[in-house]
Amino acid sequence: MIRSIGIALALLGGSVPAAAEPREPLVITRLPDPEPDFASPSRERGGRDEETVKLDEAMQNFSLAIGQATRLEQQAVAQRCRSGVPGQTKASDRFAWEARCRYQRR
Repeated sequence: MIRSIGIALALLGGSVPAAAEPREPLVITRLPDPEPDFASPSRERGGRDEETVKLDEAMQNFSLAIGQATRLEQQAVAQRCRSGVPGQTKASDRFAWEARCRYQRR
């Protein structure tokens, strides 16, 4: 028993940590904010059937609705953040506020 413990300690103590390669530098590229109201311009309509035209219009309307919803959500978050740090609230509420507001893109 003592012999096996001694062997285990010798194996653990004699191990050499593997040398890791140096890290690559982190490159951060700032991208422009996407335009929330982006809807692709309708393509040339000549020679296309009615179903394709309706589908294109539906996709464009959907894109506009998503853009508007995104803008409304951003405005709601900005309004909540302007109200300030919650004072006498639970720690979980304060952490949620910090996650939502303190680290917002500027």
